[in-house]
Amino acid sequence: MTKSIGICAVYKQHQFAGGAYSFEENLLRGLAELRRTLTSAEKFDVTVFVGTEGIPWSDEQFTFRSLPDRFGRWPVEARVAWREGRNFEALLFPNTFTPPIVRSRRAVTVIHDLQYRNLPEHWPLAKRAWMRTCHEITLRRCDAVVAISQWVKDDILKHYGERWESRVRTIWNPVSLERFNQPAEQRFTEGRPYILCTAVDRPAKNLSTLIRAFAIVREKFPDYCLVLSGQLRSADRTWRSRSHALESRLPSAAELVEDLGLSKDVILTGFIADAELGALYRGASLFVLPSLFEGFGMPAVEALALGVPTLVSGLPVLREVTLDRAHYIENPLDANETADRMIDILQAGDSARPAPQFCQEIRQRFAPATIASQYLDTLLGT
Repeated sequence: MTKSIGICAVYKQHQFAGGAYSFEENLLRGLAELRRTLTSAEKFDVTVFVGTEGIPWSDEQFTFRSLPDRFGRWPVEARVAWREGRNFEALLFPNTFTPPIVRSRRAVTVIHDLQYRNLPEHWPLAKRAWMRTCHEITLRRCDAVVAISQWVKDDILKHYGERWESRVRTIWNPVSLERFNQPAEQRFTEGRPYILCTAVDRPAKNLSTLIRAFAIVREKFPDYCLVLSGQLRSADRTWRSRSHALESRLPSAAELVEDLGLSKDVILTGFIADAELGALYRGASLFVLPSLFEGFGMPAVEALALGVPTLVSGLPVLREVTLDRAHYIENPLDANETADRMIDILQAGDSARPAPQFCQEIRQRFAPATIASQYLDTLLGT
């Protein structure tokens, strides 16, 4: 008998720029690839529940069902769990929230991080209380909880207790390079060499320190520009100003570029299509991700897989997912240290690039089909 899996994928237009959506699209790509390789006896059916706006990606391997989402994704996921659950062997909830009643045989929910516990000043009190409630319900009610890195699993057990150790499973995020394979040329730098960072402009991404570091780097490399590719803070509907102190310490990229007089040398692309992002990765002299907090850090893995010299914060999670073979910043809030590391890598040229064998290893370990196979085992309880 064919096993049926239901996957919730309810997103609004502005959320397509975020890491949660990228994770889910890559996972769906991997599941579709797996399904094509299986015999009829081994196959599983997948129904993807989307909101009224749908999602940008689709595949004939799956059934897509659109549900009204006027009040957000949580009511939709609760409806799927209650009304549709008994039709499925398993339901996957891709982001923290597990409905109170799930009628499928198995329920699996993904916890991406505990940023609200690690950087509480970035979160209002009500949102912190909501996140804690979601996590506690998820740990109690799910058959399995997926942590997207070993560091996230350890953080969950640290804050919620070792008693959940057997319920939480580490599965890395899938990283799809296929979406970057479309032919395109990057149109932003007009032939200038450049340093690239791709991240949504939120304080935890620490773009302000990177911009200050670039101002120092520019003195030695005046031909270079810095490209910041990702949704701007002004366009991020999930961002709300938490405090004047936080904003003054970690201002938005657009504000700081203007204040430092760097408008001609720092290019803010906003959210761009995958084809253009792939072209930016391939042409970059250096990729930098100076985050103060990550649950995974997908852009760092993408950059390494595409052979770009990669400099990231020395966070344990970034060392984990880059297999401890990128370049690291010990104090990501130190603009001088960040600048020094950037200069060292630029001066090293091609010798700073990851070896081809390592790029291939990264591609294999994070391949969507590889990760999807682990999710399939977790969903079906095998």
